[in-house]
Amino acid sequence: MGKDGDKEMTKCSIIGAIGKSAPVMTELVEWLIEVKKEFVSDVVLLVTDDEEVWKQGELVVSALELSDWDIHVHWRELPFKDVTTDEDNFTFLKKTMEAIYEEKSKHDADRIYLNVAGGRKTMTSGLHFLSQFNPVDGVYHVVSPQIGLWNQKLEQNKDKIDEFFHASDLNRYYEKNKKTFNEILFPEPTEFEVISMPVLPYPQRVLESFKKVWRSDSKIERSKIEGLTDNDIYRAASFDLLKYKDGWVYPTKLGKKLLEIMS
Repeated sequence: MGKDGDKEMTKCSIIGAIGKSAPVMTELVEWLIEVKKEFVSDVVLLVTDDEEVWKQGELVVSALELSDWDIHVHWRELPFKDVTTDEDNFTFLKKTMEAIYEEKSKHDADRIYLNVAGGRKTMTSGLHFLSQFNPVDGVYHVVSPQIGLWNQKLEQNKDKIDEFFHASDLNRYYEKNKKTFNEILFPEPTEFEVISMPVLPYPQRVLESFKKVWRSDSKIERSKIEGLTDNDIYRAASFDLLKYKDGWVYPTKLGKKLLEIMS
């Protein structure tokens, strides 16, 4: 999208975890710009403390910084190699929430899109989970029907990609081999598919009622929680979001964790 029209465009940000496949992020950027005609101003990369993941993240950074789209890339480090514990999962969710709020408040994003194609399955499900409670405008997954062709391109250019990761100036090396790298990271939109994932947002009254329970130090009378139906309470109790007994509703550890993430 040309810079001359930026002021008239609605700014959007993409947030997503990086895994072992850099193109799933650059392909979504390309698709939003070239097919959906969106003005992508910012991209947030959620990167674990894993060398191979860092390499893919660096490839995305150079590709976007050297594109013609004037995109600002924000790197958010996660303090673990993989999501292997409940605590890791909550940290990932909290970091993602912080990124969503920052894109809105600091970078003036009018729209927020989540990319669930990268990272581990726990990250994918976590991003989709957060979309139910937050002002995001879309959740996308990127797939390649021609995965064999993509793998062939990677294998053919394995040495160049390895040299890029070890270059003293990553952007300079990418620029020198831009045609090769762009063929991998920005294929024709017909070569991949973008799936819009359905999201059913929680009604605000329901979410605020849950928060009221979670903020409680001990328990609340059922009659004082008007925003939740009996079915809401029974279902929430089955997932340990709260406990219900003898007309009283109690917060749980899981509920308080979710409150911390959403605050």
